[in-house]
Amino acid sequence: MSTTDKVAVILCTYNGAKYIDEQINSILNQTYSNVHLYIQDDRSTDDTWEVLQKYADNDRVTLYQSEKNLGYPFAFYDLLSKVNDAEYYSFSDQDDVWQKDKIERAMDLLSGSDKSKPAIAFANYDVCDENLNKIRTSTGPNRKPDFLYSLYACLGLGFTCVINHTAKDLILNRRSTRNITKDVWMGMCCTAFGEAFFDPKPCALHRRNPGAFSSQDKNFFQIQKDRIRKFVKNDGLKRVYDVMKEFYEVFGPELPEERRKELEFFLYRGWNPIRRLKKVFFRKRLRYDRKDEWMLRMIFLIGKL
Repeated sequence: MSTTDKVAVILCTYNGAKYIDEQINSILNQTYSNVHLYIQDDRSTDDTWEVLQKYADNDRVTLYQSEKNLGYPFAFYDLLSKVNDAEYYSFSDQDDVWQKDKIERAMDLLSGSDKSKPAIAFANYDVCDENLNKIRTSTGPNRKPDFLYSLYACLGLGFTCVINHTAKDLILNRRSTRNITKDVWMGMCCTAFGEAFFDPKPCALHRRNPGAFSSQDKNFFQIQKDRIRKFVKNDGLKRVYDVMKEFYEVFGPELPEERRKELEFFLYRGWNPIRRLKKVFFRKRLRYDRKDEWMLRMIFLIGKL
């Protein structure tokens, strides 16, 4: 991969003054040299915009400010639509810290991909507390990431991803209009029509707010209780189904036959016991974590998905 390929890093901020300097410095100090950082502040009420002004004269940083508070994910799409001159695009949260070779490693993975098709590279990350003390490392796929992985899980969180220009145009022009799951949609688009690459080495220190869920802090039964509450009681199952349904409505006729059949198979919600058992004993894993996979198969068994 030539370093002449420009990577645009898309960063939206809102009340991020406390940690934004750390994140910006970790992006500007990447080992991959051809990186330009685009930042849009979504009308923060703290002094984020004032902090950002110290980078106003940096020729590798471009600053924008929303005319009004747009919220998530609209500020993200607004900023992405303003940037058109890069070959690749990366996405950043406002309070993480990237490893120095994050983009370089992603670009190495993408080096052999067909630029005419959407491609995405993503990686593991270290979950940290607010002081960047490591709690655990994320769980990645146990095989080459594919379309099946994208149906019931987020293929890769946005801050770990680098995509090519073809993928950028696809997710911007054919985005979900009824759901806010931009990371899920991005993974589905790239694996349906192109290719995905995974780097098991953590690419960033991902800062979690105090009180955020961590499997290190709860026993097995509490974890399962939380999962059931999330998916069954909090309409999590409906949201998963709605994303798949909208994706089929938007792309159905264009999908490669194998992808279309896979999506149709999991979209079926009738009470046919044979089809239900086929879902339960489906040959490939659909979630990264084994406990999540077990929970999903149980949901199939009781006919909730």
